[in-house]
Amino acid sequence: MSSLAWQLLKREKLRFFIGAMGVAFGVVLMFMQFGFQSALFDSAALMQSTLNGDIVLINPNTTSLVNIWHFTERRLYQALASKYVLSVSPLYVGYAACTSEYGEGTRRTFVLGFKPEQCVFRINGVEENRYKLHADDEVLFDELSRKEFGPLSERLRSGAQPTLKVSHHNVKIAGTFKLGTSFGADGNIITSDSTFFRMGFQKEREPGLIDIGLIRLKSSSDLAVAQAELKKVLASDVLVLTRAEFINLEKNYWRQTTAIGFIFSIGVVLGLVVGAIIVYQILYSDVNDHLAEYATLKAMGYSDTFLTDVVLQEAIILSSAGFLPGLAISGFLYALTRDVTGLPMSLNLQSELFVAALSIVMCCCSAMLAASRLRTADPVECF
Repeated sequence: MSSLAWQLLKREKLRFFIGAMGVAFGVVLMFMQFGFQSALFDSAALMQSTLNGDIVLINPNTTSLVNIWHFTERRLYQALASKYVLSVSPLYVGYAACTSEYGEGTRRTFVLGFKPEQCVFRINGVEENRYKLHADDEVLFDELSRKEFGPLSERLRSGAQPTLKVSHHNVKIAGTFKLGTSFGADGNIITSDSTFFRMGFQKEREPGLIDIGLIRLKSSSDLAVAQAELKKVLASDVLVLTRAEFINLEKNYWRQTTAIGFIFSIGVVLGLVVGAIIVYQILYSDVNDHLAEYATLKAMGYSDTFLTDVVLQEAIILSSAGFLPGLAISGFLYALTRDVTGLPMSLNLQSELFVAALSIVMCCCSAMLAASRLRTADPVECF
């Protein structure tokens, strides 16, 4: 049967090519939607995934980093009374308009403030350079920020010390790190808590208020019992989360609260519909052109099920022929998007298998619709 399906397809080479490209187009659409969605969730939680801590304290009203509420620093130091806690670190978060002396225009930038004597981040470049932040108006700049900031890393390596204007406050770049951009910000800056407030963020809060409290435990094996104890001891004005829960909080905000997740899902459906329509047109034309041959087989005693299987096999061949070029084109577009935007877009086996399965389902559904023409065909009428 597979030989028959292949012979029918390759007889009309142009039609076969158009059908395969139709599948490839649908595959590219689906890959791009999944890629953008994955990049959104991954980039939104980049900072959370680099925190060097086991438990995180936040205000219960906080839903994401773009909607963060302050809470009193006293809650963080109350946690030190627990026998499981090794150390605590306050973290300050803000967004600011940033202008580079070598860049173009003003870019929205994510700013993090911390105490440089504490090891808060697990990011290449921060640990090596954090002691430089004890000086006023010194910052670390993310090398993976948007290119519109200009060649700041290159200038720094050449011996110069580039400057940035953050919320109308001039700061100097003391070093760089690698984190990556997100849908919420074009770049990232890490600095000391004192410089953070010198940028003007102290106007947004009363003294003694922080955004995130980071807790390191003496042993990670005590995570569950330490979290339960802190939930009982600390007041209800803080939320006690594990780092994994903190990451999921951010992802769930973008997935459920915003319309972006729904928009990307619609894009996947559109990719399926477009591909299905093209495949249906190809298979229907093929069935219609070979209706006499199919009628001959029916007259010889072959069942409708047999003939439908032939059309389904044609669909699977089209799916395979279209998936591989679609995968290759998607890989190129992923690399291009990653280079231009800095978003963490990359193909993975899970998404590849899922899109492959969707393309097969798409083609098989089209085949079943096209094969309905066979069930109504009368061998006598065809001759």
